Amino acid sequence: MFTGTQKAKKILSLLLAAALMTGILSSCQFLNKSDARSNQPEDRTVSISDDLYSYQIALDGQVYTLPCSMSDLTADGWNLLRDDNLDPGKTETYVTLTKNNAIIGVDVYNSKAEKSKISDCTVISMLVFTNDGITVTMPGGFDFNEKTTVDDITGQYGAPAQTADLDTSNQLTYISKYRTTIYFSIVKSAKKDDNHANYVYVLNRIIDNDMSGLDHSKIDKAEMADQLESYQISLDGAVYTIPASYAAFTENGWNVEGVESQTLEPKKYCSAHLEKGEMKVWIEIYNPSDQDRRITDCVISQVEVQLYYGFKYLILPGNFIFEERTTVQDIIGRYGEPYETLERDNATMLTYWNQDNDGGYVVFDIMKEDGEFGPSFNSVKFRNTGD
Repeated sequence: MFTGTQKAKKILSLLLAAALMTGILSSCQFLNKSDARSNQPEDRTVSISDDLYSYQIALDGQVYTLPCSMSDLTADGWNLLRDDNLDPGKTETYVTLTKNNAIIGVDVYNSKAEKSKISDCTVISMLVFTNDGITVTMPGGFDFNEKTTVDDITGQYGAPAQTADLDTSNQLTYISKYRTTIYFSIVKSAKKDDNHANYVYVLNRIIDNDMSGLDHSKIDKAEMADQLESYQISLDGAVYTIPASYAAFTENGWNVEGVESQTLEPKKYCSAHLEKGEMKVWIEIYNPSDQDRRITDCVISQVEVQLYYGFKYLILPGNFIFEERTTVQDIIGRYGEPYETLERDNATMLTYWNQDNDGGYVVFDIMKEDGEFGPSFNSVKFRNTGD
């Protein structure tokens, strides 16, 4: 069972891996653009916030606050290399824009109720390399360039939430309370060349018309039991009772990823995850029989859902709406006192254990407002082997 700190580190490591992969693939495509510096505007004071978590970044003196509209960029002369349609509620990653000799990558989100062109969507992240002919200014007037060091960044912004010492670079990740990240990659001096450059990745997924709070009265009720011990959870409009068959999820459009073997020995488990669009759910697959079974013939005995991974809310037994605003008091008010309460620096963990069922329990992790990580990391785990 993950602790809250372990969960946060897991999430951060996944986020780091995604940003790093983008950076590695992108850096291989960039040639030396040092001659583009001659086209830079004259040095001038940039009017930018002092707060790193303002999610501001200035490119050649023009300040952008994420999230922003794509039109903010195109109006400043940035050109989209493609303008595909994007389905409602979907994100398109690493969309490339160019301006003269400069290149940036952005992630865009369609917050509208209908399919929209990328040019009409919202920019939620920005990836900028320092060898791409752009003057980059970060909050506090911090000049981020090829000569920036790890000490420069920590001297300006303090210690990051996580660091990573890689073969070619040092990675520093700053994260605030919600689904946001500022990620610096600093190339080691021995590795500096035309194909390796410092870069910064700024992400802010908080979109006003998307994250301003849920009206519970407008959420359709699910047909499910009232008791938490029913081990039922509604995901993307479908109710699952744990343990559930493998097919119960795949027939509803979920893809099972991360399975290392196609068979399981009797009474054995394996970990994997489900993916559907932007949604991701961690699962445990279990073979309850006395014989070897194919994975597809086993059951899903555990689901662990973190709101950060594509969920505005979950519907739990008794049609309880679990979301970012859910508190410890809300859960106890609905389901009674837990079997165990564990207080940690960042979160409160509530465990509901059915003492008549050794293999069955429900765990809530509620992040503290003043902790290092915020309510988008709220999670719930249902486990029931059915034995």
